[in-house]
Formats: sequence, C-alpha cells, structure tokens
Amino acid sequence: MNELEFKYNNTLLKYKFKARKHDTRHLIVIFSGFGANSEFTYDFENSLQTCPANILWIKDDFGGHCSYYILQDNDFTPEVAVQKLIQNTLNSLGLQKEECTLAGFSKGGSAALYHGLKYNFKNIVSTVPQMNIATYVSNHWEQTAQNMLGVSYTEKNSKIDDLLPSLLKSDNNLNRNIYLLTSEADIQYETEIKPFKGDFLKYSNFNFFLSRSVLVRTHNQVTSHHTSLLLSIFYALSNNVAPRYGYTILRGDDIDENKKTEIGKPIVQLNKIEVNNDKIFIDGIGILKHIPCDQWGDVKFQLQLTDTKSSHTVFIDLAKDNRPFLSREFYSESFTSYDKAWFCTLKHAGIDTKPIPVGEYQCSLRIVMSGYDCTAPLTSQTSKSSKNHNHTILTLTSTDGTFININRKETALNALHDEELS
Repeated sequence: MNELEFKYNNTLLKYKFKARKHDTRHLIVIFSGFGANSEFTYDFENSLQTCPANILWIKDDFGGHCSYYILQDNDFTPEVAVQKLIQNTLNSLGLQKEECTLAGFSKGGSAALYHGLKYNFKNIVSTVPQMNIATYVSNHWEQTAQNMLGVSYTEKNSKIDDLLPSLLKSDNNLNRNIYLLTSEADIQYETEIKPFKGDFLKYSNFNFFLSRSVLVRTHNQVTSHHTSLLLSIFYALSNNVAPRYGYTILRGDDIDENKKTEIGKPIVQLNKIEVNNDKIFIDGIGILKHIPCDQWGDVKFQLQLTDTKSSHTVFIDLAKDNRPFLSREFYSESFTSYDKAWFCTLKHAGIDTKPIPVGEYQCSLRIVMSGYDCTAPLTSQTSKSSKNHNHTILTLTSTDGTFININRKETALNALHDEELS
C-alpha cells in the first residue's frame, strides 16, 4: 500500500488509505502506537485490509519524530493538520462524523481519545492509552518528548499531562460509543487507566474490557492478543452499528499443570540460515514442550555440525533472544513461558566458518533446559539454499534436514574442539 501525502500550510502529513467495499458508509481512522523497531508504524495495516469500511491510517511523523498527533515544539499544528486531513477525507467521501470511528493503540489510543473528545466524534476505540502523556514520553521516549515539548520541557509536563484528563472530565457530550481495552498486567495500568476509569462511566455507551488472559503479561501484548475482538468492533461500526458490552472481563484458561502432556518434547523450527562473507547466520525456535524458559539462564543452545562421512561433530554455542510472542504462538493445554526459546548467533554476528574443517555437515540443535538435554535435527517445510560469492560455503535446507557444505582450496585452520555445555 503506497504512502500518500497531505499538506496543511507548511506541515506535511503522511498517510495510507484503503477504500470501502460495496456500499459501506463509514470511515475508520487509525492512530498508531510506537513501532517495534522505530518510532513509526501503521498499526493494523494488514488486519484491516478486508474490513468493509474506508480506512485512513495517519503516520505520526512530525519533524522526524512522533508528536502523539498533537503538538511539536509546544505548537499544536500537528493536531490541526490531522483534523484537516480527517475532515477533508470525510468531505470527499460524503460522510458525517457520526459515520466515523477514531481508533488507536497505546500512543494511538491516547490520540484517538484526545481527537475524539475534543472534536466531537461519536465512536472511539482506544487500547492501553497513556493519559499522562508528557510524563510518559519524558520517562520513556526522550526524543519524542523533545520533539513535542522542546529541548527544555520539564516545566511543561503538568500542563500537557492535563490535556487529556481535562477533556475527559469536562466533556458534556455523553452520547458516545467508547471502547476501552486494558489489562492489570500492563505496567501502565495503575497510573494511566485506574485513576480515570470513573470519568468514563458517564457516557451512554462506554465499554470497558479488562484482559485477564494468562497470555497477556505486558503492555504490548494487550492489543495483539485481542485483535479478533477489536476487529469485530470495527466490522460492526463499519455498518454504523454500535455494540454494547458494558464492563467485560476477558478470561482464558487458568494455569493447570495437570493438563500438560508430552512434557519435554522438542519443538524445533529453523527460521533462517544464510551465508555471507564466510559466516553463517542462523536463527529459529527451540522449545521443550512445557519446560519454561522465561529467564536468560533457563536455556542453552548449541549448533551441532555432524560430518556426514566421518560422523565427527563440531559444537558451536548459540545465543538466545527474547521473543514473548512464542509463548502465545505455541500455547497448548496450559500456559508455559517460552520467551527465551529463540536461538540465534551471538549479537547476530554470524558464525565464522574458517576454523571448521572442509566437509559436508548435517545440522542439529542441542537444547539444555531444566535438567533436559535434547538434540533435534534442523528442518524446514520449504527447500531453500544459500551460498557465498565464491561458492566455498553452501547450505541446503529441506524437510530432510539442513546441510552445510564447506569446500575451500586453502588449508583448513585448526578444527574446533568438541565442547560440552558447562
């Protein structure tokens, strides 16, 4: 989907737009949170492609940093520009504000509430918003704080912090459909949600969703875990139907150790193996079913390279990475944390193949965890190969296994000694 531009005076907004399906008369405006790898992202870009409504994604990029869609250098031009873009879009579609939903997640949830309350939009969907915006960015996103409030911003915190709570307290338009999703597992809940819950009760259709799923343990898991609920709300609002849920606790399974079966069964998936400059880059998933690995010291990984002719084995220590989504993706029977079950090379710098003798090697992954010591072959559901520019290293991956062929003319350096995990 192409990124488009909208200019308001000297302010340039970037956005994306998806047209409606059929005769749907509704616009959903998406305000995004902070990106996983940078400040910027377009939330729900893929999930909303099949939604029948018109969708407007607005990028929170003002001066190269985020602004909460409100202000830059203590100036409210971003807020005005955002409203101009929304109103121009509504006008071009022949829609009224009642046929529009403002939605956002985290930072975007704050923006959806702010713009929705201040500019009289009836439909607002907000997940895990920050109510004390200035304090939050000052503590967690310094570049955003400086972009919003200027380099010397400390004394302005209380004034900007009061923007959203003040709007909420003073709002007299009670005929609104507001959907607020949060969780007590979110570290921000105590300061950003709990003190303000009562201020929402005045609205005629206020819906409060409190997630108590065992799979929701952090701020950024609240929205993603309940994507299906949010999509159902969006689809209903697309038809200008506002569902009523009231106060709803979202529950899943309780933790029950007795439900767990096949404990210790290895689940190994190769995500990537590539060759570059005589180095092998490899990563993937190494799980022992229902054996928790939520701490760095809970698991150790080794890549085992076994010569297909001599059966000589080379052991190479691997690193691990924190990937909390694994606990959700591989959930089965009852909750187990697999947060650190992602193997990779140390600092993602690759494995130097120069010390490895010439030969063809079959690759396996060794997993040591909580008294278990398992080795499983590295396989892939799709066949693929990778080689470096001079063809001295070739990898081949398939359902039969992963093989590395090292073939160079120069004399091999001293072979790696077999090592056991300490």
